[in-house]
Amino acid sequence: MSEAATTVTAPSAMQAIGTFRRMTWTRIRRGRLRFVALALLAMPVIGTALLALTGKWGRDLFDNVLQIHLRFLVLFLPALATSSIVGEEIESRTFTFVFARPSPRWAMVIGKYVATVVPLIALFAISVTLSFVIALLVPPAGPRELIENLPTLGRSLAATTLAVIVFAAMCALIGSWFTRHPFIAVMGYLLLIEGLLGSLHIIINVLSMSWHVRRVAGIAIAAGEPGDLFAELLIPAPVSAIVLIIMALLTLVLAAWSVSGAEYRTDR
Repeated sequence: MSEAATTVTAPSAMQAIGTFRRMTWTRIRRGRLRFVALALLAMPVIGTALLALTGKWGRDLFDNVLQIHLRFLVLFLPALATSSIVGEEIESRTFTFVFARPSPRWAMVIGKYVATVVPLIALFAISVTLSFVIALLVPPAGPRELIENLPTLGRSLAATTLAVIVFAAMCALIGSWFTRHPFIAVMGYLLLIEGLLGSLHIIINVLSMSWHVRRVAGIAIAAGEPGDLFAELLIPAPVSAIVLIIMALLTLVLAAWSVSGAEYRTDR
């Protein structure tokens, strides 16, 4: 057999990303994650409907329900989906095969990230939109109020989309550092920094991405809190959106670089 016939051509980076994306999507379809995501994202919709039956309605109802998305779901679901991007390969003893393939290691991170983020964004969009429609169509609200508040829906969808993108990237990065118990490490960070610091009404709360997410949604401020009021004057919503995009790109690049240069143990 000739040398040309036995030469194996390494796949391009885009081909490798596509391969890992398809592999991850197959795992998601066969696993339980999709059922967990559907169940959790159905909760705000069901809650909106139940509250509507008790006489709640309109923009106030939607704003309250949106807090469930922004303070809990956009943190928990990305953590559940992307924290184990590397850890699951190590725990299942498949990382030696995956990393031995003639493709860059970082392609695994990007491919898995895309495979999990895209469906999460779609599911969040459906959950937020259904909650909005129910809240704004309940009498005495109606189509006119729904149309008037469409900019609110747009900001909310932008906020949840950016939140999924940035928190999934951050969870992937932390998970690449703590491969033994990635979900625990990720949740520790999210509770301490994004949960606690992001909820404090002091100027340093702008260091948390959750504050910027709520700023994009238009609900970052608690009335009468000087720390938040000063931060709002300092950082408008478009600037918060840019901060989230930059942070997502930075952490995703760091995660890819971390996996590319790491040496993982085989004796676990």
